[in-house]
Amino acid sequence: NGCNLLRRSGWDIPGNSILPVPVQVLDYASCCSKCQGTSNCAAFVYSPSTKTCQLKRTASGGVQKNDSITGYYDPTTIAFPGVFERAPRMLSGVTFSIQSNVSQWHSVGYYAVADVVVEIKVLAKVGASGWSVQIGCHSDDLSGLGTQRRPPLLYLTKSLNSSDTVQISLHYGGLLFLRSPDASGCSITVSLNNVVLTPTYNLIDSNRATNWQYQQRNAEGLWADIAGRYIVYNIPSNTLLKMKSAELDSVLQLWDSAVLAHHDLRGTKPIRRERVVSDEQPLLGYMHAGYPIVTMMDVANPNSELFIFYKQYQNKSNPCGGSTYWGIFHEIGHNMQRSWWTFDGTIEVTTNIFTVHAMDTVCKVRLGIYDWRNDQISLTRTYILQGAIFDEWKKNPAIGLLIYIQLAREFGWDSYKSVFRYYENIKPNLSTDQQKMDYWIETFSRQVQKNLVPLFNFWGFPISKSTKNATASLPTAKISDQLIQIAPQRYTI
Repeated sequence: NGCNLLRRSGWDIPGNSILPVPVQVLDYASCCSKCQGTSNCAAFVYSPSTKTCQLKRTASGGVQKNDSITGYYDPTTIAFPGVFERAPRMLSGVTFSIQSNVSQWHSVGYYAVADVVVEIKVLAKVGASGWSVQIGCHSDDLSGLGTQRRPPLLYLTKSLNSSDTVQISLHYGGLLFLRSPDASGCSITVSLNNVVLTPTYNLIDSNRATNWQYQQRNAEGLWADIAGRYIVYNIPSNTLLKMKSAELDSVLQLWDSAVLAHHDLRGTKPIRRERVVSDEQPLLGYMHAGYPIVTMMDVANPNSELFIFYKQYQNKSNPCGGSTYWGIFHEIGHNMQRSWWTFDGTIEVTTNIFTVHAMDTVCKVRLGIYDWRNDQISLTRTYILQGAIFDEWKKNPAIGLLIYIQLAREFGWDSYKSVFRYYENIKPNLSTDQQKMDYWIETFSRQVQKNLVPLFNFWGFPISKSTKNATASLPTAKISDQLIQIAPQRYTI
């Protein structure tokens, strides 16, 4: 999908090449250029593997409908991020104001229709420059991927200044955002023309229940912006318009508590909301961290227990209910990682210190009962009995996590809080993995007043002589759980 051109009657048989003979092109942009050059097509499929362009097939295999009406497309032409079933009500002259102290996206509460030019006029601005407007919440660029299940570029940004009226449009449409500069004391007020009201919910809005009822009746935007105090979600509007305000409150409060739990463990405070965007195809894996965190679309399916706002099975013993929590806790954990205590082999391990902590304190799922970990017991036993070769430890995050769980079970989460706060205060200058490991062992040993060298030695960590000397005066931690019992002779200094 990519070019908004009229089709020649009787020419556009689905599956035909744009030219009589498939033309080798280098990339998606070249495909679009070839399509424009022939003036024959409005929708095409680009195959990265064969580097060819073909007219897009419909689900039924028939000829597609004409999609020349500006901003209103046949669903078979633009399946993602979505299409309007009927022409939406366009609004102009609406205003939006926001204050900001950090770089982030601010939903303006409106949606840009595909190919419709949105006008943004800056009415007032205070503080640093660097504001911009963005269409689209799907910021992953898939241009470099061999397989593309949706158009590779689904967002567009333009800078804003205090004098010009900015015009912006995107072939696929999308949520509208203002992006703030990374500076404190900033504010901006803008007017908007040619936009569509989109479902927006904000937990800190005292009138949110009344506003939500209005939006359930009138907001037509295809994607929603649903915000707690510390986290915000962008998912298709039709997945949650039937939810009541009280239900949204309950789930957002739960997600907020998870973000706060992560920060409480690290000893920091949120400076901006975490943002989670559902996408047909994340750039990396099933989910990935960053701003925004990007997930697959299954978490936006209200009929699945993976649904972000899943409530059916919540109860006092397991307030989290559905099964998507581990994954998003994990990605938020990535956003919490510090290089001081994350070394080679632990990128997918130290993030799960935060995951396990949130599962324990927020979801009431206690340590050591995760089924996925039980699947690793035989591999863990083999690893230990074969001599605990550290290079092998670094290859398996499930095995790698076990020592961090042992530390939590033996010394409690307060020990981690003390250790992480020490790092946040000291901000140590550590340049090598060996320095990071030694510093972690020494710091944790001092905080719990126990010599932890035997525990790390058990798992095969390379430990410097200086670290052994620095912890030698502390009493040895007496740990004898089921893991240590696999090879108790390894638990030595």
